[in-house]
Amino acid sequence: MKKSIHLFGATALSSLLLSTPSFADVTAAQVWGDMQSYMQSFGYAMSAQETSSGEGVTLENLTMQMDIPDEADGSVSVTIPKITFLNMGDGRVEMLLPETQTMIMVVAAEGETVEVGLDLAQQGFSMIVSGTPEEMTYAYVANQMRIALAKLIVEGEVIGPDQARAEIVMNGYSGTTDMKVGNIREIVQDMALTGVTYDVMINDKDSGDGATITGSTGALTGSGTTTIPMNIDMQDMAAAMKAGFAFAFKMGYADSSMNFSFTESGDAVSGTAATATNSFDIRMSEDELTYAVAGGGSSFQIMGADIPFPVSFDLQSLGFNLTMPVSASPDEQDFALGMTLGGFTMADLLWNIVDPANALPRDPATVSFDLTGKAKLFLDLMDEKAMMDAGMSDEMPGELNALTITTLVVDAVGAKLTGTGDFTFDNTDLQTFDGMPRPIGGVDLNLSGANGLMDKLIQMGLMSQDDAMGARMMISMFAVPGDGEDTFKSKLEINEQGHILANGMRIQ
Repeated sequence: MKKSIHLFGATALSSLLLSTPSFADVTAAQVWGDMQSYMQSFGYAMSAQETSSGEGVTLENLTMQMDIPDEADGSVSVTIPKITFLNMGDGRVEMLLPETQTMIMVVAAEGETVEVGLDLAQQGFSMIVSGTPEEMTYAYVANQMRIALAKLIVEGEVIGPDQARAEIVMNGYSGTTDMKVGNIREIVQDMALTGVTYDVMINDKDSGDGATITGSTGALTGSGTTTIPMNIDMQDMAAAMKAGFAFAFKMGYADSSMNFSFTESGDAVSGTAATATNSFDIRMSEDELTYAVAGGGSSFQIMGADIPFPVSFDLQSLGFNLTMPVSASPDEQDFALGMTLGGFTMADLLWNIVDPANALPRDPATVSFDLTGKAKLFLDLMDEKAMMDAGMSDEMPGELNALTITTLVVDAVGAKLTGTGDFTFDNTDLQTFDGMPRPIGGVDLNLSGANGLMDKLIQMGLMSQDDAMGARMMISMFAVPGDGEDTFKSKLEINEQGHILANGMRIQ
């Protein structure tokens, strides 16, 4: 987490340069001063060749430098050739950037030094800062912003453009960032792009291994909020969160496509991926961490030397969500976990390999589940030392208290399993289930199409009669006939004595 703060801080200046409320009177010196305060809150030391006048402030060779914690002689520095803050004469400030300039980033870690040069180019860029020293608004727009790898030196060796390239182009860039400063710095951001393209290539000239990735997205929107406590060490994330550090960010984009190729040990693999819609949501505070992604209308294709034909499949929906506590508390805290792979289909060419007679239904398949529950945390998850100490001992960082299976769906090749359930856990009893806290509760399951599927597998030669008989006997032990043909239902329970029951009958 500490090292992720370096990236967060390094990109923070980019957010300011390309992003922030609107009020009465602000000067160039105040905008520059607030930028320094903002970056210093992440632990960066800032220096520049500063020229001030009544017209504004010009910075040349603006450098931000930070030592990397827990890394001897480790550091990261970023240098931007020129930024100008121009007083507009009406209480507003215009931030000016050259049409092209090269930003230099130097990272020294683990005895190695890497120098990266990034060309920054912009067309039609405008950023106006308005407000007061306590509450500023940055309003920005650009026809196009381009960032491209200009130089890469690793341990003194120059990596040429035939070995590495990277470029990202952002079109129709616009947005605002509101920056309010008090005991806590409050930041509210909104941004939009009409489209993004990217091109990345890495090639090892000695081994021939490498990768190429190109792609694009359509319209993209993003919004977020961040609160940063003043005068707090952001390297101590656990303490920063207790003092009020938090962030939330949402992003959505449409019509994305990607082409990729990888080469390793002479073997090449290439493919394409595309999605109609995508969304991303992440939030973190002292209370919880939430992460969610969702996509719709996805298609994938892959091919290679060891794959005699293209492998392709589609997904109607794809989703993942996670909510979890991050701070120690004597009280139970909520968590959630879910995943959806919905409407999965694959090309008939693949089906025909395993099912040439078309015996199995080829309807879209779905696998999904949603879990919620309650748990206690004994340690702050962002406290690296406490978590490391716990990992080196037998100390558990927390305990599971309750689990609810809200939904469970496995629907494929003509068979379907669904279920719901509820459990609580007795953490004082770790003997009954061999080190696991004893669960109390049950799950209700419904199964349809199982016999029909086994008949088809026998017909295809993928299952023997004896295997099918064993499977049917197993189902009869745990389930009873359902309400329709080829359906079963089962209620599996664990009682307070630790007994396991299936439909009221004890099986263990």
